[in-house]
Amino acid sequence: MSLGGPIGAACVPAVANACLIDAVLANNGNPAGSGKSGYLFTTGAGSVAGGVNVGYTVVGVPITINQTGIRAFCAEEDAVVRVDPAGVCSNTEAGILTFNPLNSKHLASAWNAVNRRAANASSLLLVCGARQNTCF
Repeated sequence: MSLGGPIGAACVPAVANACLIDAVLANNGNPAGSGKSGYLFTTGAGSVAGGVNVGYTVVGVPITINQTGIRAFCAEEDAVVRVDPAGVCSNTEAGILTFNPLNSKHLASAWNAVNRRAANASSLLLVCGARQNTCF
């Protein structure tokens, strides 16, 4: 499952492609795996209940700390974007919760709006958790 389509082709919504984000972000860069806007993005499975991933983790770290970015950003299913001033973050739910939330009402409001839309779009957050490392 991918939240976007393949690079260089029109995204057609299907079981394998949700077409919710642009292809470059969905593939973590162009070429795939090279990052976007100076950051590398990864996702992971979070909490498991009854054998099903019910959580998720999302991490964006600078490709080169102090050159392409100075801070890392991460979130888990509480939908709070957290920031690591050292530029590393964590890819575990427990580790993410140790970082301070990004202190911006505007950004927090925008993130919550995205999550509300995502929840209405085929339970995006559960798809991310169920399909480890394929959301971005």
